[in-house]
Amino acid sequence: MYNLSDRKIADEIAINLAMKYFLSMDVDELPPDSTSLVVFRNRLGPGRFKEIFNRIVEEARAKGLIEDKLHIIDSTAVEARVDLFRLKKETKQDDDDDNYADRNSPDPDAKFGKRDSGKKTYYGYKEHAVIDGETELFVDVTVTPANVYDGHVLEALADERAGSITADKAYDSNANHAFLKERGIRSAIIRKNNRKYAKLYNDAFCNEQKRRPVIERCFANQKMNHGMRRARYLGLGKVSIQAVMTCIVVNLKKITKMIANDSLPINLIPDPT
Repeated sequence: MYNLSDRKIADEIAINLAMKYFLSMDVDELPPDSTSLVVFRNRLGPGRFKEIFNRIVEEARAKGLIEDKLHIIDSTAVEARVDLFRLKKETKQDDDDDNYADRNSPDPDAKFGKRDSGKKTYYGYKEHAVIDGETELFVDVTVTPANVYDGHVLEALADERAGSITADKAYDSNANHAFLKERGIRSAIIRKNNRKYAKLYNDAFCNEQKRRPVIERCFANQKMNHGMRRARYLGLGKVSIQAVMTCIVVNLKKITKMIANDSLPINLIPDPT
């Protein structure tokens, strides 16, 4: 929520009465040592954190907060917690050798990838996410090394409850269109310019495709306010936990705002008990 390290959050809980109230702690009670958070995180693993995320999404769906008319899929870069300049200097690698990170990196799961439409190279991971086109709530998320092609992840993210799915040209392939059609999902993926009748196809799904850029705003919120610009941990599993927890926080903030603004009918507001 506040983009604090384990050590800093433990220090903050020790003096912050609002946090103690949230945790049902006595005023003079001390928080656990920060290493307890590390142990707890490792015990749960990425699978359990994803279960928590899925449970919240299903609760939101049951309350009518997720409409599933349109799902928007995209990915964003997450830089690894690795100082490449220092790593290259310590290993005395040539500038033309891009394999030094794979051989010597403290994070062996991270890989080189492209961002900014292929203009820049970075080292790390990709957060692949799906948002509901109406409420902009995250409905699914997964993390891969940065060298994984976006279009290869669509099948893992597509939800059969979606009326239609839109994504950028990286997801435009015959296999992806066929996959969605087989499951009764309307494909509003933007067609590449070299596709025959690409303009006519894109014009037919203009409204869905116009909504696609809103996912960039969701990613920007994660990076600016919740530390998703750079991995906090080493390894695919822990970076996956970071992405899932960040999506949970962003979703809960939005749900809380909907309730606070009375945008929900009274019978949809959860019973506080």
